[in-house]
Amino acid sequence: MQLENNIEKVIETINSGGIVCTPTDTLFALSCDATDQIAVDKLYHIKKRDREKKLPIFFRDINQVQEHCYIPKIALNLTNKFWPGKLTIILKLKENSNIARNALDTENSSIAVRIPGNANVLKILKSLDKPIVGTSANISGNSNINSYEKLQEQFKNDDVLIFKPFNYEFNPGIQSTIVSFESNKPIILREGAISYDEIIALTF
Repeated sequence: MQLENNIEKVIETINSGGIVCTPTDTLFALSCDATDQIAVDKLYHIKKRDREKKLPIFFRDINQVQEHCYIPKIALNLTNKFWPGKLTIILKLKENSNIARNALDTENSSIAVRIPGNANVLKILKSLDKPIVGTSANISGNSNINSYEKLQEQFKNDDVLIFKPFNYEFNPGIQSTIVSFESNKPIILREGAISYDEIIALTF
């Protein structure tokens, strides 16, 4: 575990196949290069996550999402309203996407997609010019982590770079809302920062 305040070091670590932890607009996130299968495997191991469960992926903007995924028309009102922000949607991956196959739901080639609303994370994404994993930083099955002290304790024996920007006070928020689409209807898989009523108002 290493505490770091230099965003360039975070970018370098991701580019070299490492694992980082960053504050986002919702919770702390564990991240790595989403196109690097070895890095994704390492993240699964550190988080102790069931390999059958997909990993959320962060993208820099809607154009990058469209490079990798099919976006149904019904989802566009939501993405226009809530991205960047606290909305995660389940999308089908395009056949030519280079996102690591061990990061996605292989049964239907879908991934959980979000454009986060945190300026530092967006800077990382734009500098890398590739998507990154963005999963909550807690060990699977444990409660969400709400302080740097708890992060340092959890990862003290792991090869994880923890990003703490200069003069930055992180106040963890509510987890993102997750929405999938079936037969042109929204299915709310998890209600979080965006309410059920807000989702329904924009999709019916």
